[in-house]
Amino acid sequence: MAGPSAADPTQTVEVTYHKSNHFRVVLAEGCFGGVTPRGLITSSFYNERVPIPKTSKFEIVDGKPAAEQVTKSLEGLVREVEVEVVMDLNTAIAYYIWLRDKLENIRSITGISDADWAVAMGNAK
Repeated sequence: MAGPSAADPTQTVEVTYHKSNHFRVVLAEGCFGGVTPRGLITSSFYNERVPIPKTSKFEIVDGKPAAEQVTKSLEGLVREVEVEVVMDLNTAIAYYIWLRDKLENIRSITGISDADWAVAMGNAK
């Protein structure tokens, strides 16, 4: 790509987005992660649900199935990790700015008060 000329210091770059063969939409109900020894930021996004039973049983009464009973299941909640995103500092900063702008847009649309916004953002006084 040629640099800008002295007469015209501005430049426009057109970007085309292409979805990879692995593209998919995932539901993120939560996230956890950290920083790698090399300074990359990791974010594992998960959805949350009750466990699917391992086994169940039901009786046949007069030729019809009676109520099903779960016989074996995990306890608590299941957090199914959908995807992990790893990014460097520059990408994380760009993502932060992008997400901040989207949050501010939602705030202006919904009319969330300054006080409620401070609480939501963890800045309550």
